[in-house]
Amino acid sequence: MLGLLCERRTHGWDLVRALRPGGEVGDVWSCSRPLVYRAIDVLVEQGLVDRHGAEESAVGPSRTLLAPTTAGRRALGRWLGAPVAHLRDVRSELILKLLLAERLGRSTERLLERQRRVFAPLERSLARRLEASAGFERTLALWRHTNAEATLRFLDQLDRR
Repeated sequence: MLGLLCERRTHGWDLVRALRPGGEVGDVWSCSRPLVYRAIDVLVEQGLVDRHGAEESAVGPSRTLLAPTTAGRRALGRWLGAPVAHLRDVRSELILKLLLAERLGRSTERLLERQRRVFAPLERSLARRLEASAGFERTLALWRHTNAEATLRFLDQLDRR
């Protein structure tokens, strides 16, 4: 939500629409309406978002406009630049970071390099584990190693576009 608010000042209902399945962001990361409004409250409590007046609505009550604070913009910048720690987080968190960075016109070059530095040693470790394993342990090692290899190829291909 903070990323969407850094893109433009808007209201909670607009965030709900963007984050529902099939919404602008919902195909990558979706969130229910109650969670969106709870997250807005948390972001305000943490000083990352401020409420800025209201916008009239033709179909309901006026809507409170939201915008990031300076601290919110800095927090988003740190988060967008930080690689994910686990392969399981690529599909959700890393893809979301790439989507938001593109929407905000930010370069992803440093993030992709940092991400490779996180996953390259993991891929090598998983390759060693695969060589030394047998039975179901090998099946699991093969699954994890194949995912690590695929993720590194994905990161390389993103750099070439």
